[in-house]
Amino acid sequence: MGGYLSAITPWKNINNRYRLLFPLLFLFINTHAQPASYNFTHITTSDGLSNSVVRALTQDKYGYIWIGTLNGLCRYNGYTVETFVHQEKEPYSLPDNFVQGLLCDGDKNIWVSFQNGLYRFDYPTSHFILQAATKGIQIRKIMETGHDTIVCAAAKGIAFFHPSTGSFTYASADAVENAALLKRPVNDIFAAKNEWLYLATDTGLVIYQPLKKKVTLIDLKPIRGQRTDKVTIDSHGTIWISYGGNGESILKTDPLFTKFELLPNFLLAETNVPNNHVSYFFNDSHNRLWIGTSGTGLCLYDTSNNKFIRFGKNPLQPSSISSSNLNSIYQDKQGFIWLGTEGYGVNYFHPDDNLFHSILPDYNQQLNFPDNWARAVTQDNKGDLWLGNVSGLSVYKTSLGSFRYWRNENDRPTQLYSNSVRCLLHDDHDCIWIGTAQGLNRYNPAKDHMDFFGVKDSMPYSFFWALIQDHEKNIWIGSREGLFQYNYTTNTFRNFEQVAAMATYCHYNFLSLFEDSHKRMWMGTYKNGLIMYDPQSGIAKHWMKNESDSSFINNNIRSITEDKNGFIWVASNEGITSYDPATEKFKNYREDEGLKTVNASELMVDEKNRLWIGTGKGLFMLDSSRHSFRSFSLKDGLPSLEFNEQVAFKTLSGDFVYPSLKGFLVFSPLDYKERKPDVDVYISAFKVFNQDYTISTNPEELKALRLKYDENFFTLELTGFNYHNPQEIWYAYKLEPFNKEWIYTKERQINYTNVPGGDYVFHFKASADNTNWNGSDNTMSIHIGTVFYKTKWFWALAGLLIAAMLYAIYRYRIAQKERIYSLQNKSQALEKEKAIVQYESLKQQLNPHFLFNSLTSLRSLIRIDKQNAADFLDKMSLNYRYILKSSEHELVPLKDELEFARGYCDMQQTRFGEGLQVNIMVPEESLYKKIVPVTIQNLIENAIKHNLIDSDTPLIIEITEQDNYLVVSNNLQVKDFVDTSNKYGLKHLQFLYLHLDSRPVLITKDEKYFTVKIPLI
Repeated sequence: MGGYLSAITPWKNINNRYRLLFPLLFLFINTHAQPASYNFTHITTSDGLSNSVVRALTQDKYGYIWIGTLNGLCRYNGYTVETFVHQEKEPYSLPDNFVQGLLCDGDKNIWVSFQNGLYRFDYPTSHFILQAATKGIQIRKIMETGHDTIVCAAAKGIAFFHPSTGSFTYASADAVENAALLKRPVNDIFAAKNEWLYLATDTGLVIYQPLKKKVTLIDLKPIRGQRTDKVTIDSHGTIWISYGGNGESILKTDPLFTKFELLPNFLLAETNVPNNHVSYFFNDSHNRLWIGTSGTGLCLYDTSNNKFIRFGKNPLQPSSISSSNLNSIYQDKQGFIWLGTEGYGVNYFHPDDNLFHSILPDYNQQLNFPDNWARAVTQDNKGDLWLGNVSGLSVYKTSLGSFRYWRNENDRPTQLYSNSVRCLLHDDHDCIWIGTAQGLNRYNPAKDHMDFFGVKDSMPYSFFWALIQDHEKNIWIGSREGLFQYNYTTNTFRNFEQVAAMATYCHYNFLSLFEDSHKRMWMGTYKNGLIMYDPQSGIAKHWMKNESDSSFINNNIRSITEDKNGFIWVASNEGITSYDPATEKFKNYREDEGLKTVNASELMVDEKNRLWIGTGKGLFMLDSSRHSFRSFSLKDGLPSLEFNEQVAFKTLSGDFVYPSLKGFLVFSPLDYKERKPDVDVYISAFKVFNQDYTISTNPEELKALRLKYDENFFTLELTGFNYHNPQEIWYAYKLEPFNKEWIYTKERQINYTNVPGGDYVFHFKASADNTNWNGSDNTMSIHIGTVFYKTKWFWALAGLLIAAMLYAIYRYRIAQKERIYSLQNKSQALEKEKAIVQYESLKQQLNPHFLFNSLTSLRSLIRIDKQNAADFLDKMSLNYRYILKSSEHELVPLKDELEFARGYCDMQQTRFGEGLQVNIMVPEESLYKKIVPVTIQNLIENAIKHNLIDSDTPLIIEITEQDNYLVVSNNLQVKDFVDTSNKYGLKHLQFLYLHLDSRPVLITKDEKYFTVKIPLI
């Protein structure tokens, strides 16, 4: 990490990889710029490495990084480390745990060299298979030279292994000239494009031409006869050789060995690190030469200046290289450079994708330096950068390449109101305004004079938060004591008490200020919301969050900006808000909208109308569509996740500077490019019931899988290879047809339970952008067996048998039912006949009884009233005529039955007078329904028979219709003894209705009433 601003005049002429980190050490002391450190990611034993000493690195065909250590071999996928170690009882484990060399050849085989042998890794079985026994030769490096040839640099010379034949031969056996030179210990080897091999040996540089079988000892005149340790050839053809007792010096020479350039002690002289030497030469895919050292870290050769740029360990910067002692260098197919260290595991970085840089202290400086808690930044017309932090004010003078700082110290005159610098501004008069925690300063560089504004200038000794210059060149000042404005023409300060629109707000605590494209002034306050003041119209508006209006996000406004669409954006400790002045509508963005944190500040809009937000949990970018947030963390190169709760700054060249709690973050937003969304993804593990499943190939090659019926609980592990930030990779999958839709997740473990037997296709893919899934998906077919009793043939056979059984049962049941139906019909007929006979018997019993009572009543009437006796006789005749007529029918209309009942009641009233009252209240629409004849007469007779009848306590019988029932009820005046009752009348009536209707005859009795409900048919 690290790097100075691209706004400085010569900065844009320097490639990003050469940007510099300037120490924050000023005190009028000139310091030389330090090189920028890339964002190094560290893998250590705490991440699973078997040992922190790493001697070899390579990458396989899938994307795994293989790491050879002093205590085992490791495989890394961006998430986890898998370890392979020697096991005594396992013949195909590592022969020992000291890995000497690693190679992925052109056929994508992984080769591992040990002191006593060369092994190949077998993917399907995860076995290490011995290919060549090399006891005692101590292979130091292996590399591929042409197809089917692996060259081994060893302590006993150089040897070749041919995988196709399995032959292992020493080059000295084939060479004709100077064969003895190939028997000497080889410290390093480089294979040129013409297949010449350059060997660094204890006695100098040796060139071996295999095709010509020629060996030549090169006369390196400046270092003739000295030991050579490392050798390489860069893209310009220059040969680089480290030499000396430990390879601490470098010799450069041309391909013809006619010109020599010595770089003695090039590292020792610069860093004063003893025993520092070259440990590795490496040419990357962009033809850059990297040099690993044992004491000063990683060096990059700058061909244009013939200088080395060093990247060493910086304890103040967590993302710097973790160790300055390097053993190996490797570049993967994504362009990442991997470093094996001595005692600190693995580091890796991307030299061409390094968006972020930082301005931080340099721990190597001998003098004290200001605190790295950054607060404010501005830039003058010369490109000098002014930096404010918790411990003072600093400026980097580009013309002098030096720093200067202002800081109050006990033994020096006062430099500022306070060392806590909160805001900075460079105005059009080339003055620097400095807002501190205790007052306002202004520095005039031309006069080298510092102004202290106070009560004499109508300014308070206060906490100053914000400084801006408006379009009229007035200086606006936000403080804890209110809002102020400075006018250069009158050289006076004013507050806004006399401005009518602002008088109410002028003494608020102003945290942030911003002038928009319409020359309106926007002001963020502490606890008092957002204020807009238009000097042209003299109108002010005020917004606050309150209980009745939740559209505004929060009342502590830390930062304000305007986007390309004219929307005003404000940041607070509850998220960010956009305001559309045209519609006067707010829109809030919080964690639910993807911001992942609500503690927001430092808003900036780039040329692509993307919004950049500094927060308490990293840096976020909201895309121009305002639909998607992109987060940046320490893994992306941020110096800190916590940013200052105020404003950021845009330099003259367009770079953004964000103050953080660990220095200043610097980047060019236009350099940010969306990463390639699609990611190489594989199935890296397959388990059944959470146990590893044995398959004939390695999981990454799985295209089809057959499982048994009882193996339908399984887990697939996906691995997407993207070492930028693996934790941000998204996975999409579906098991067709088990899953109807794609499932999106960051989880790599995919569990399926109780999957039915059948044929499925598992689709899967990965993306670095959850909004972009345009890449093609990968597939694997899965067949899950079905238990025999669930198979189609079993069910077909079972179906036939069941069908036959069911048919037989059906035929048997039909026959049985026919017999039962016949018997039931006969039984029902008999039962019905029995019911009818019983009911007829009841009616026959009723007729004599009715006749006896009627004749008795008639005899009495004849003696008393002959005319009524004649009427009684007529009614009696009609009743008997109805009984005789209805006896021929099973059902009669309710209308006829009611007329019969009225006649019957008239006759009974002749006997009982006022003692019997019958009320018939049946609606007209129910009169045409059917009922069993003489039913009502029987019920009335039954009531008369069982109850006392007296004019003082009359028997009241009511006949109504309810829910398609005829309801006959009477009040209870029960007689003590009824001599003519056989107690079977109602039972026979109920039994008869069972054969006429599905509804039963309902009989209820309570303390007051006796009720019978007859279904109307």
